[in-house]
Amino acid sequence: MANRTSLKDIKKIYRSDKGKVIQVEVFLPNSYKKNSIQHYPVVFILDGYWQKHFFVSQYGNLRFDNHIPEMIFVSLEYPPEIESLKSQRMQDLTSVYDKGFKGGGDAEQFLQLLSEKVVPDLKSNYRIDESKTVLTGHSLAGLFTLYTMYQNTDLFTHYAAISPSALWADHYLLQFDKAFSEQRSKLNANVYITYGTGEYKPYVDAVTAYIKQLHANNYRGLKIQTAEVKDLRHIGMSSEGFLRGLMWAFSDRIPQEPSEFEKINEKANSARNKIK
Repeated sequence: MANRTSLKDIKKIYRSDKGKVIQVEVFLPNSYKKNSIQHYPVVFILDGYWQKHFFVSQYGNLRFDNHIPEMIFVSLEYPPEIESLKSQRMQDLTSVYDKGFKGGGDAEQFLQLLSEKVVPDLKSNYRIDESKTVLTGHSLAGLFTLYTMYQNTDLFTHYAAISPSALWADHYLLQFDKAFSEQRSKLNANVYITYGTGEYKPYVDAVTAYIKQLHANNYRGLKIQTAEVKDLRHIGMSSEGFLRGLMWAFSDRIPQEPSEFEKINEKANSARNKIK
């Protein structure tokens, strides 16, 4: 399908005094420059260096079908100076150290940079519709997505966690949620959690245990939607999960006008009828 997102190749690097760094790349919809008063919903994509190309492609497909509105994408990445993406993301996307992986624990500092510099700067420089702001991530980034939901609930309106690493540090996510629920009964957020049944079984068990506990806590203000994808394994869940997450986040904003696919077929039908 034709790409219906125009890439405005904007890259900016943000740094914290604690040594954390985030590079962002912003993707703007086609109408952004033409319509100077319209505000757009925004999706922030963790691990953007791996995921952004898929997002741009799927956005084009969903827009062709008129299944989602126009929006802004923000790819959250690392600058080239970061030599090991795997080790850096393990450190930044987790809030506690994992003895098995021998790493992790800097999520608080990473979130501070995101919330105090990155998001405010982008909101001040782009026409963002603050009633629909989405954070999404897969695996460790899914874990960080949920961590952000607890720690800074109002930073985004929607949180889509794709196969989140609930097994990290001996099920720390369960412990974190339990401690949170003992202090608070309200969690004003929208969350989507999905996983594949073909993933590593202890991993799946950790995710489903967390979902069960999350429902049992019955937080005021929290709207939960979950999806189990039959047979898919961990990496395969990233593309499937992001697609479903986009559809979930914008299910209340499906455009009403005919899609490009419908227009093409209507035109063909009209031509057929004229021949008759």
